[in-house]
Amino acid sequence: MTRWPTRAENVWRKESPRLKFSSRIPAAPEVVTVGFRLILAASAIWLVVIVFRVVLQNRSSEMAAVAAAARERGLPSSGPTALAIAWIAFITLVGIGLYVVLPTTSAFRVRNGRRGARIVLAAPTLLMLATVPGGNFFDYLPTTLMVSGTVLLFLPPSTAFLRRSRARRDGV
Repeated sequence: MTRWPTRAENVWRKESPRLKFSSRIPAAPEVVTVGFRLILAASAIWLVVIVFRVVLQNRSSEMAAVAAAARERGLPSSGPTALAIAWIAFITLVGIGLYVVLPTTSAFRVRNGRRGARIVLAAPTLLMLATVPGGNFFDYLPTTLMVSGTVLLFLPPSTAFLRRSRARRDGV
């Protein structure tokens, strides 16, 4: 009968023929795990906030203003309206990339022991800090979570973990 591992046993860190790289990464300290989870929570909240802002905001007055300005100049009103919709879609995708995808992938890389990902993670965090003034609760909450998670990943235990994982990767 196969014995299933207990919760205390770390199944993913054991040596395996298919996952040889997993044994080279030391176990992440609690600080890295908490920072990782805070960043994932912030990214999830940002995703929901961005989607709701695009879906729920009333853009009809803006579209009507664009169409009226086009009619004044003798242009067909459908062209500028389509351009405005394309611009909104572009800004939404850039926002999702900066506030959701980049922090999430960087958090996974830091948890796996990559030091350079902390700097990549700091860039959208600073951008969030620069854009949050004048916001509401749904701007402050994910920004606070992201800043907290990023600060945790720059603390000495996190740095020591990243140094150990680098030394193991390099074979030192």
